Amino acid sequence: MRKKRKKNRKTEVKENPEREKLRRELKGKMNCKIEEKKNRKNEGKNEGKNEGKS
Repeated sequence: MRKKRKKNRKTEVKENPEREKLRRELKGKMNCKIEEKKNRKNEGKNEGKNEGKS
C-alpha cells in the first residue's frame, strides 16, 4: 500500500495582517528598486549603441 500524503492544514498558517501588510509594502519597494536598476542598465546600453552608430 502506498503511503497517503497528508493534507497541509490551512488553519495552521495564521499570520497577523500588520506583518502581511509590511511584507507587501517591502516587496513593492524591492520591485521598484529592481525596475529602476533594469531601466538604468538599459539606458546605458542604448547610449552606447547610439555612440557607435554616429
